[in-house]
Amino acid sequence: VSSESCAEIVANFQRFAAGHGGPLGDVKGFPETTSLTSFSYRQWEIAEWLETSAGQSVTRWVAIDDEELVLGKPLQRHRARFVGHVVQCKSSVGLTPELGDEAIALLNAQPPTCTERTLFTSA
Repeated sequence: VSSESCAEIVANFQRFAAGHGGPLGDVKGFPETTSLTSFSYRQWEIAEWLETSAGQSVTRWVAIDDEELVLGKPLQRHRARFVGHVVQCKSSVGLTPELGDEAIALLNAQPPTCTERTLFTSA
């Protein structure tokens, strides 16, 4: 994922937050990413990151992705951990205001005492 793509995503988060408020406006970049060399099911990649030293302290999170992260036999492995943490977008559309609201609602439904971190998954 290029730095230009990350900058565009951050700009879109800022635009959304300017019109709707919420935590997306606090995202300034993506210092943490899933592995840039290990590719499997996206759910597994995210779960692998959550097991790293950086990810272990994070329990308040949302994965916004165009790939399925909950349903399907291969995704049973980490399904329980992902339910209530996933917003699926369409790759041809991306993050919409409605999906942004859904992501915010999922974050707000999680315990407020947890550490928040923004993770960008490699494509």
